[in-house]
Amino acid sequence: MKINILTFQFAKNYGAILQAHALSSYIKNDLHEECEIIQYWPERSDASWNMYYRGFEPKVILRNIFVFFNIKFKREFRAKNQVMQKAISELLPLTKERYTRESILKHPPTANAYICGSDQVWNFVKCFDDPTYFFDFTKSMKNVKRIGYAPSIADPWPKSRWEEFKGYLSHMDIISVREKSDVPVVEKLSGKPVTHVVDPVFLKTREYWDNLSQDMNIKEHYIFCYFLGTNDLAVNLVNKVKQLTGFKIVHLNLNARDRFNSDYNLRAVSPQQFIGLIKNASYVCTNSFHCSAFSIIFRKNYFVAPKGFANARMESLQEMFGLNNRMFTQELIDGMTIEQMTVDYSKADEKFAPFKENQIKLVEKAHCTGCRACSNACPTSSIKFELNGLHYYPTIDEDTCIRCGKCMGVCSPLQWGIKHPSGIEAKSKYYCAWNKDAAERYAATSGGVGDAMAELALKNGWYVCGAAFDKDWHLSHIVSNDKSIIEQIRGSKYLQSNTDGVYAKIKVLLDEGEKVLFIGTPCQTDALNNCVPVRLRENLLLCEIICHGINSPKVWEDYRHHLENYHKSPIAIYNFRSKSYGWGKLRVAYTLANGKEVDVPAYQNIFHHWFGQHFMLRESCLRCQYRTVNRYSDIIIGDFWGIETIEPSLDVKAGASVVITNTPTGESFFVECQMTKKEIESSSALKVIKGFVDKTSEEHKMKEIDRMHKFEEDYASHSFDAMYKQLYPRITPMQKLLNSVLYYLHLKK
Repeated sequence: MKINILTFQFAKNYGAILQAHALSSYIKNDLHEECEIIQYWPERSDASWNMYYRGFEPKVILRNIFVFFNIKFKREFRAKNQVMQKAISELLPLTKERYTRESILKHPPTANAYICGSDQVWNFVKCFDDPTYFFDFTKSMKNVKRIGYAPSIADPWPKSRWEEFKGYLSHMDIISVREKSDVPVVEKLSGKPVTHVVDPVFLKTREYWDNLSQDMNIKEHYIFCYFLGTNDLAVNLVNKVKQLTGFKIVHLNLNARDRFNSDYNLRAVSPQQFIGLIKNASYVCTNSFHCSAFSIIFRKNYFVAPKGFANARMESLQEMFGLNNRMFTQELIDGMTIEQMTVDYSKADEKFAPFKENQIKLVEKAHCTGCRACSNACPTSSIKFELNGLHYYPTIDEDTCIRCGKCMGVCSPLQWGIKHPSGIEAKSKYYCAWNKDAAERYAATSGGVGDAMAELALKNGWYVCGAAFDKDWHLSHIVSNDKSIIEQIRGSKYLQSNTDGVYAKIKVLLDEGEKVLFIGTPCQTDALNNCVPVRLRENLLLCEIICHGINSPKVWEDYRHHLENYHKSPIAIYNFRSKSYGWGKLRVAYTLANGKEVDVPAYQNIFHHWFGQHFMLRESCLRCQYRTVNRYSDIIIGDFWGIETIEPSLDVKAGASVVITNTPTGESFFVECQMTKKEIESSSALKVIKGFVDKTSEEHKMKEIDRMHKFEEDYASHSFDAMYKQLYPRITPMQKLLNSVLYYLHLKK
């Protein structure tokens, strides 16, 4: 995955540089993802690199005159610029291209995910009132994540502009903030859950910062002073600490004047030396968020002389560590004693634990799709899928897990909101289609479109991946460039296939320059897309099937054994969708090893009846988030039920497929396929494509989920025979007729 970070990379500021370094380092070295910081320079962003202030206020003019005649300050200022520029080039993985507001709108940098933060990127004053920091330049991009990680607002957003910020936040998929006080307003304006998280510097360990730091060889005990603007309160605080300790003052001075009469007045200090000055200090006096943060990391005795504004970020930081007594008023300074100067960190780790915990958390069972992206992504094979109830769910081997987080990074249910970008429907094309080969069309479930696509892919030298049964009737995805795969993957299989190792195998093939056609359920195509780097995506064609849900492999196994015991013969062939009476007649057919053939209406088959009643689906199927027009797969295929109502002239007795092309790649591939095709209006098609768009009410969903849970509970305590004979018998012909009438009325509506 390629991740681009948008932050204040231009700032000649220690905290800005170090938080950007921490976040990019964490993504690259801890999460093992490709990462760059966008070199974005908004208007006036170069102000911190200019020794002269802008403006014509008397105070600014006098300051600039002082600077003009202060040769030493100018020399040190230029030296600091050089030091900071060197640090930026060493510590930050910047994009080669430098962007302005105009250029980033015209030619935005490409990535799988964009992260804004941390620092005050949502401070509408400091970010120059720039919507770039809300990723408005990515509006037209599909299948990208837009994430806010620990941005700081600092100055509250004025209520007069809330509607404007509401529009900005609508582009964000996942939002977290650095200050706890910002959570309510951002949640209110975004309508999304907002998480309170730590600043990126806390993502790296104390040992990491210790190794990065550089000493300045100050051998004496000293008080380190670093202030973003020096007020009288700051001067009084430093003088009080010096009075009580007698220690030297080391001042990292950002101003032309030194109000502390420092023993060491420093300016040309690198970010690495900045960390070293904090690490080696006996006491730290500051009003800086990041100076306070590093003081906490190194467990320093530190004091904060707050500014007269924007102190929410300091308060949030203190609260996070249970250090609410570090912000000093004049009254507290006057009453300070030497005994009160030691910071009590005894509860800091306990308070911070919920924020710092690097715990791997799999998705809840109710939302797990069973796609197995997590097990494919795990570099230590620590994730296994085990039967839990009627379905398989992931478990983690804690002894071998290295907590790299890759499993969480590829899990779509953990990131529902970012997996369905808008704007696809307008670019999609809808077709009715079927295979020109009559035999292949008849053998297929609907129109034989999958066969035609696989044939074209193999003809072009591609690999094809689809679901196939093995000799023991276990369903798994297989990958091959041999023509025999077409027959193996042909037809519907109302089960979820095992994809363990499949996505990883496809990634290897793509790395080797091969092209692959993948056919699977929406959650499987989504999973594969998550597991494949964007640089390899152009060699992968994703084809998803319109899915009604997947059934329990446990029930399938028991059902199969029941049939074989009843007929006293193994199953040789099983057809979930027989066309013996035509495409529109839903029938089940199977052939036994002893030659006996069974062909019955689907409603008379208990497995298919339970399927139709949603008794044995995964819970995630009943909560399915993929039933939407906002899809990203290149091609979508399925039964075109009801096509006769909108195209009565078409001969579709042998089966017809709907084909939806979502991308130029999918469209060009489909056009090349040898099949009969007719373009259909989307408004007409969507009325009859069963299972494509979810129109089920939440109340009805919950009723079905409750029924499903009851079925699972009963199944755990009863035999298969008892379940279908006593508790959940198949429907009667009269019920079947009623269902047909209701479905007809649904189509007419």
